[in-house]
Amino acid sequence: MRHGIHAHPDDLDALAAHGGLARIAELGFADVAIAAADQGGRTLVPWQGGTCVRDGDDGSLFFRTRGDFGLLTPAAAARLAHDDRPSPLERFCADAAACGIEARAWLSPLRNRRLATLYPHACVVNAFGDRDPGALCPAQAPVREYVVQLVDELAAQPGLQCLELEGLGFADPRRGAARTESAFLPDPYADFLLSVCFCTDCGEEMLRAGLGLEWLRSRVRDLIQARLGTFDVLAPRRPSSNEETFRKLEDDLGHAAMFALWSHRLAVYLRTIKAVRKASAGRVRVALHVHFHSLFSGDAIGAPMQVLQGHADELVASHVDEGADALRAAWRSEAVRGHVVRAAIRPCPPFFRSADDVWTARSAVRDSGGSGLVVRSLGTLPWPTLERVAAVLRDGGGESATAPIAMARARRG
Repeated sequence: MRHGIHAHPDDLDALAAHGGLARIAELGFADVAIAAADQGGRTLVPWQGGTCVRDGDDGSLFFRTRGDFGLLTPAAAARLAHDDRPSPLERFCADAAACGIEARAWLSPLRNRRLATLYPHACVVNAFGDRDPGALCPAQAPVREYVVQLVDELAAQPGLQCLELEGLGFADPRRGAARTESAFLPDPYADFLLSVCFCTDCGEEMLRAGLGLEWLRSRVRDLIQARLGTFDVLAPRRPSSNEETFRKLEDDLGHAAMFALWSHRLAVYLRTIKAVRKASAGRVRVALHVHFHSLFSGDAIGAPMQVLQGHADELVASHVDEGADALRAAWRSEAVRGHVVRAAIRPCPPFFRSADDVWTARSAVRDSGGSGLVVRSLGTLPWPTLERVAAVLRDGGGESATAPIAMARARRG
């Protein structure tokens, strides 16, 4: 199995004190995906020396651009690359080659608060008329043109071997650029309804599909309010399977409306993916972040695996908001053998509480025919946790796999 890890450029700079990328290779990670653009926000980075909280600069790119982006243009030049020095991405590719690590760029092109502020008409708009302040709508041609240009720029980067694309789906409040505080546990039913976009472009496509736009908007609003406004969160409802959730949406929206909505969403995904494949033109491999749940929205494309396979060199199944047991249940029902599919995890509480949880996730992926795991992310994990997670992934053991590390640390102490 092949395991990778995500990193911010600042993480790699701070990593020098721990042995640099060579240390990551020693831990058993075969590839590192560096963020190609800053998503903003504040991040707690426990081992990075001069700071403990990193302030993101949303919209800044970590590589130099050359081409024409059309109507949507990056608002900020590459941070740390304002002079003749190599950009963070250039430095990373060179260092990765020297250490025998596969260099990847990790990009979430539709999550950009800076661009959303400059071009509010390009944002996702829910049934209540609320514009997501940091999520661009993937159905809009200028947004797709922006994504394609980013891919074209990255594909030309010498030494870059793979591009990981995340966040190509329609955003819901839980998984937009800035998450919405909520009293509710994850609810695929409500999340899907909140992610239905009513921007001008989506509205026109719905009209062409024969949907009554105002009826649909009103119906979606009513269903959201009935779901969220009449539910006691201290009396949890029985969990529903993905199939049950899909059927309930069909019943509540009507089969024709649900079919039109899902067909629209799938058509948008495939247009974007095909355009990305054409732009990469064999120069770099493309890894696509997906979710096994067809109704999923936000940080991965929710669509049937059989539809997405063949449109990317690798699929990365997103489990960053799930624990090991949920991952194991999802992989049991998926046929991934013969395809390159890895699982993306965030190995920390509340999702993971021990090395045995990491072992459970690794075993589930291996037993289902998966290719490995991707860890999210380097800068946020304390160094002892990173070593513990790496040992489980590398050696395939539970708590016992971390014993040699603990003993070595005790001897050094």
